[in-house]
Amino acid sequence: PFARSISKGEADILNDCYVVAQDSVAQTFSQNATDEAFLTAIAFDRTNNQIIRKDATFASGTLVVTATQSTDVPAGSQFITSDGQIYESQVDKTAITQTFLITSLERVSNYAIATLSGHLLGNAMDITFAGADQTEFNVTSEIEVLSSSQFRYVNVGSDETATGTITGSYLGCKVVVTSTEASVDANKTYTDSIDQASSIDYVDNVYIAYDGIIGGTDQETLTNFKSRLISFLAEPQNKGNRRQH
Repeated sequence: PFARSISKGEADILNDCYVVAQDSVAQTFSQNATDEAFLTAIAFDRTNNQIIRKDATFASGTLVVTATQSTDVPAGSQFITSDGQIYESQVDKTAITQTFLITSLERVSNYAIATLSGHLLGNAMDITFAGADQTEFNVTSEIEVLSSSQFRYVNVGSDETATGTITGSYLGCKVVVTSTEASVDANKTYTDSIDQASSIDYVDNVYIAYDGIIGGTDQETLTNFKSRLISFLAEPQNKGNRRQH
């Protein structure tokens, strides 16, 4: 037993010497790791697959479709922006008269500014206004979205605040969509233009709603992935004790 323990000890020492020698060479001629397959393999092996490169994500949001009464917009309908990004609807929708209450309507410098408690309208939509005691406010006009609670339309006349129970309306539906490509380029705001891609009869126009189409991201860069991997490996994976270093 004594001879066996001595023999094993010498073998362990020799193996440790080989490891030190190999590691010394690797450290002397070290290289920067940027290859995706190499980093993925290291992350899988050394972190027990806890560090994974982040995938690209899909964008989602709402479109406002204006159409004739009872026009169906089936799930799977596709819409495309001017830069070629495509979005697909998730559920069936039908165009009906959409009416909302306007809390205040004030003409300032030949613009009627409408205030309401939040909206999902799109820029350049045609809205029909009704209910104002001052009939010159009751028109159908293209709107310019100012914020989530305000928009305006051209209305010539002296500065004045409208009275009455004022409403706005349009014929159409709100459609929830998701991008078909996972990319940050899929993110869009209400000022971006969009065209109809699927063949849906009796649709007039499609607008990106005020809250936009957001959430799309590109795949994590190798630089960021490598940085997160290094940060993980730089931290001890156990608390250790005084015999460890």
